Amino acid sequence: MECTLVPPNEIHKDGLSNLEQYQRALRDYLRQNARKYDVAEYGQYYLPFSRQDFPEETLMVARSVLLHYHFFSIKMPTTGGTLKEFLYHHTKGRLISYLENPKINRNI
Repeated sequence: MECTLVPPNEIHKDGLSNLEQYQRALRDYLRQNARKYDVAEYGQYYLPFSRQDFPEETLMVARSVLLHYHFFSIKMPTTGGTLKEFLYHHTKGRLISYLENPKINRNI
C-alpha cells in the first residue's frame, strides 16, 4: 500500500492564500493526475466542482477524517451488517481492535 501526499504549494505556487486560484489549480491537478490513484482525498471547501469533471475510476473523498464517527453505526448494504462487522471481517479484527483501543486520541 502506498500513500502520496501533495502539499498545497505543489498544487499552486501561493498555496491556500488565494482560495479561488487554489481551487482551480487543484481541479486541474486532479484532472491530470487522479487516474494515478485509487482515492483522492481533499478538504470539502477546496473542490467545489462537479464530480463529472474528474476520472470516474478514482474515488473522490472530501473530509474522510469524519468517517470514523460513523464506523459503528453505518449499515453495509452488501453484507446486511454494520460497517464495524464488515471491517472486522475484512481486516481480521485488526482495525476494530485499533479503533476500540482507549489509548487512541480521537480528538480532531
